[in-house]
Formats: sequence, C-alpha cells, structure tokens
Amino acid sequence: MTQLLFWLLNYAVEHLLLCLIVAPLLYLAIRTGAVAPGKRAALLLLAFALTVIGPAIPLPTTQLGHSIVPASSSSQPRAAEPAAADPGAALMTAWQRDAMTIAPELAALLISLWLAGAAWGLARLLSAQAGARRVLAASQRSHELEHRYRHAIPAGTQIHVSPSFGPAALGIAAPKIVLPRELATSLPDDALRAVLLHEASHIRRKDLPILLMQRLALALFWWNPILRLMSAAIDSAREIACDLRASRAYGASVDYAEALLLSIEHLAPAQPRRDTQALCAAASLATLDERIDAIIEAPKTPTWAATATLLSVSGALIVLWVAADIAAPRIALKHPVAGSTESVRTSAQAPSRHRTATPTTATDPDAVIALHDEYSQFLYASHDDYTQTLTKLMDAYGQELAALERTAPQADRDARLHRLNRDYSRLHAAAESRYRIATAQAEAKFLAGQQSLGYP
Repeated sequence: MTQLLFWLLNYAVEHLLLCLIVAPLLYLAIRTGAVAPGKRAALLLLAFALTVIGPAIPLPTTQLGHSIVPASSSSQPRAAEPAAADPGAALMTAWQRDAMTIAPELAALLISLWLAGAAWGLARLLSAQAGARRVLAASQRSHELEHRYRHAIPAGTQIHVSPSFGPAALGIAAPKIVLPRELATSLPDDALRAVLLHEASHIRRKDLPILLMQRLALALFWWNPILRLMSAAIDSAREIACDLRASRAYGASVDYAEALLLSIEHLAPAQPRRDTQALCAAASLATLDERIDAIIEAPKTPTWAATATLLSVSGALIVLWVAADIAAPRIALKHPVAGSTESVRTSAQAPSRHRTATPTTATDPDAVIALHDEYSQFLYASHDDYTQTLTKLMDAYGQELAALERTAPQADRDARLHRLNRDYSRLHAAAESRYRIATAQAEAKFLAGQQSLGYP
C-alpha cells in the first residue's frame, strides 16, 4: 500500500507539471494558426494522451536514479563497473535530496479524496450511459431515412428518430445516428444530408471510443482544470475535423456551411440532454462561429507545410514530456527510522580499510542520502586509488624496460625481461584484487544499510 501511495503521488505531480508546460505550447500553436484546423484534433489528442499516459511510462532518465549498484549479486565486480555506478549514485543522491517528504497520513488522505472524486465521476459516466440507453429506447429506427441516405452513412449504421434528442452519434460497438423528429421531418434533403454526413464522420473517424477514453480520463483526473480545458478544446477540434470531412463529401464548403446554419435554426429548440451528452458526439452552439470559419477558410488539399508544422509541434510535445519526467520533483513518504546503519568510509591511500559509522537516528530520506553520499565517495576514492596505482606501475614498468634496453647484455636480456613482466603482472593482479575486494565489501555494506532503512 505504501508503494502504491508513493507511485500515485509522484505520478500526479509529474502529470500536473506536464499539463502546465504543454498547455502554453498548445495555446500558441492553435491561437496563432500554426496548426491547420483539420490537424488540431490529432495534435490535441496526442497531448492529452501524453499527459495521462506519459507519467506512467518509466523513462531511462527516471530509471538511472535507481541504478546505483550493479544488479548482479556477484562479489567480484568488474573494474569498469564503479565508473558506471558513480553517475548513478550521484543521480540517486540528487533525487533523494530534491525529494519532497510528506507524511503517510496526509498522503493517504489525498489519495482517498482523489479516489472518492474519481468514483463520483465514474458514477456520472454510468448515469450518462443509462441516459443513452433511455434515448435509444424512446426513439424509433427509420428504415426510410437509412435507405434514402445510404450513400451518406457507413454501411450498417442505423438512423433513429427521437422525440427531442439529437442530432448525435451514440454507441461504441454498434454506433447509431439519432435525429430529433422535427429535424428529420422539416429539414430539406440537402441540409439533412449535411447533418448525416457530419454524424457519419464521427463514426468513420472512430470518435466515439476515443470520446469514452477522454471522459474516463476526466473522471479520474477531476481535480485537474487544465485537462478539462484541453478536453473542451478536443471536443471543438473534433467537430471542426468532422465538418471539414463532411464538407468535402458534400461537394462545396459554402453550401455545406449554409446547410449547417439551416439545420441549426431547426435545432435550436431541441438541445441534447445533459445526462447523455457526455458520451455522445454532439455539436455545441458555442463553437458555431469557429466551425463556420474553419469550413469556409479550409484549404482544398492538405499542404506539406501543415504536415511539417504538425510533426514539429508533436516532436516538441515529446521533448516536453521527457523534460517533465526529468524536472518533476519527487515525493517521498516521511517516517522515522529507528536503529543503526553501518556506513562505509575510506581514503585514497587505503581503499580496503573501512570505518563503521556510529548509529544514527534520522528521517528516512536523510539517512538514505547520507548512506548514498558515503557509498559514492568510497567508489570515487577507491577508483582513483586504483587508477593511480596502475599509473605508477606502468611508469615503473616503462622505466625498467628502457633501462633494460640500454644496459642489459644481449645474453640475459630475455631472462630479465621475463622476470620484469612476471613482477608487473603480479603487482597488477594484487592491485586489482585489493580494489575488487574493497568495492565488494562496500557494496555488501551499502546493501545491508539500504535494507535496514526499508529501501530494498
């Protein structure tokens, strides 16, 4: 349970930070017109998915902080391993130092409030699903409309006529188009075809499953106003994307816009029900002006510049995701630690000698920081001592070899060279053995101290 609290809190912090740094980029990209109206829905959906799923994906930048000691349990680490372990230890030390501590009781309270709000949001979604079922139960299927407009809707799509609900697309597995009776009976054929093309675009674009995932995310993250604003922008961009697709199928953008306005005049008295609106693809009158402008001003064919801009902004979103993962402050649960931990200390002159630290009582993060600092210092000192020893051996070997070349008679030069190589190999092996033993002992003490602090 403690690990779950820890993970949820750190996830929430990174999620909120990512929303804060992504929102300005999206605002600039949309407000300045850098991203074409038809591409906005895809861009916003990518940003929405990154803010929700991204913090749950472990990146190498996060995992580095936990890679302090080699995963192998061997007591004979290779000579190159400490050099790779040192950056990990330094990163983990910085991670612990920057971590914000929070009492377990407060963490449990925050998570409880989060889950309670999420449960309420999910209950409202279930209510919306029940409302959609009631709408379909109160409506009648129109085979006549399905046959008349069979070229405007996907094959197998049903058209239902409701007393007052619609127009909207409903359903996940078997999506249906629902029209209000007044719209279906009084609207001219061309205008009704435009309405059906728009709703059919939602079905062809698979908007309804995406809409469900979007509403589930809003229910879970009910406390995040930025995500709610982003979701509203997605809804608006989705309607514009469907309008552009429908206008191309309709034949003329201006004629489609006029048909849309005519349908709005008939639609005004019949607004969607609030308890069902959450799970249906239905247009909002608040974005009508923006939709009309996008329909009339949209280019006939996508340009390479629009695609390049979309890819550039998408790449920037990926970079911001990685940056948020690196910059997000970490949260650690604060609780007292009773007991003693054995720490490792050394000097560059005697890497195999260790002093045992006196028992300390501190908060968990403080004790872990001290333990990691001492272990990191030991690795640096022992590695420096080992490197200096090898350097001295190499210098001495080179001097002896040069002297041998100058002064030794040819008769016994080979024998003396053999003894020189043997002595060098023995001294090199002894230095390496001391280094490995010292680092293995330090690793064992570090792991024991880490386990005693509750960090396996």
